[in-house]
Amino acid sequence: MALGHRAVEAAVVSSIFAALGTIAVALRLWTRLVIIRAPGIEDAIIVASWMCAVVTVITIGMQIVHGLGEHVSTLSGDDTTQLLFNFYISISTYCASIGLTKTAILVQYLRVFPTRTFQIWCWAFIFIVVAYTIATVFACIFVCIPVQSFWNGDPNGKCINELASWFSNAAINIVTDLMIIVLPMPVIKNLNLARRQKKLLMGIFAFGGM
Repeated sequence: MALGHRAVEAAVVSSIFAALGTIAVALRLWTRLVIIRAPGIEDAIIVASWMCAVVTVITIGMQIVHGLGEHVSTLSGDDTTQLLFNFYISISTYCASIGLTKTAILVQYLRVFPTRTFQIWCWAFIFIVVAYTIATVFACIFVCIPVQSFWNGDPNGKCINELASWFSNAAINIVTDLMIIVLPMPVIKNLNLARRQKKLLMGIFAFGGM
């Protein structure tokens, strides 16, 4: 099957970001394990996130092979089933990867900022992110009952409102992203540093949270 322009775009974008993500994780591990020799639990979490992201990229590739970006009327029944099956896997691994990345950032915050008040807030946010990630992945796995009706088109299957689920998921992800960005700002503001240095440090944390 010749790839349409949408499939090519998806392949290029996913490949570029997969390569960048792999390089970033490799550099992080090299720094933590070889240069400073101070690995932390957050490194294991980020590796787990990377593994989920790899599975997501692979399943996107399989979706492209089976007609991603093409009109459904042009696809065979087998291609449609395979595309939806790989999409089903990718939404779970994608959500898991995002949640694990956020958890890794918060766990690293615990090591960087030892003040008691910050630690309490950080643990609270970790609980929120972990609980939300588990709930989201669970919802992705059981988006339909029985689960196979998501990809085999079983008319007797019962599925949740996928559009509402995706929009609510996006909204909560935005809120938790903002939480992670804002969390260290009060601590940085109270550091005994020049104003310019504080602004630069805040900018670095804000950029990293993005």
